[in-house]
Amino acid sequence: LNTSDWGKLIPELQAKYPDRPMQLLLSPQAAPSITSSASGVTGEMAFALNFSVVTTAGTPTPVFAFASSLALGLNVQVKPAATNPVLVLNITELELDLTLTGSQVGTINLAPIQSLFHTFLP
Repeated sequence: LNTSDWGKLIPELQAKYPDRPMQLLLSPQAAPSITSSASGVTGEMAFALNFSVVTTAGTPTPVFAFASSLALGLNVQVKPAATNPVLVLNITELELDLTLTGSQVGTINLAPIQSLFHTFLP
């Protein structure tokens, strides 16, 4: 994780801290909620994402933070096979929501960041 990786999405970050390593602190905000049924499992989790830049002195400096929620649904099946049964998991829901909670690098447009996450999430 490096400021140059975020340069296209957050130009002020790269301008203020060129080519600096970054740290991510992921903190759960509450216990996850998990529900099971005959067809599968669903769950939700809220967490904070705090991004820092590691300065030349080696000190992490907070630069921006998100509140996030993740919803996940799985359909679970056990299918017979020739020798051993096979466990099949189908993702039925996968949603990641981000809310900017703080920024020391100016205004951050969340639309491209959300779009990037949705590129990798079904």
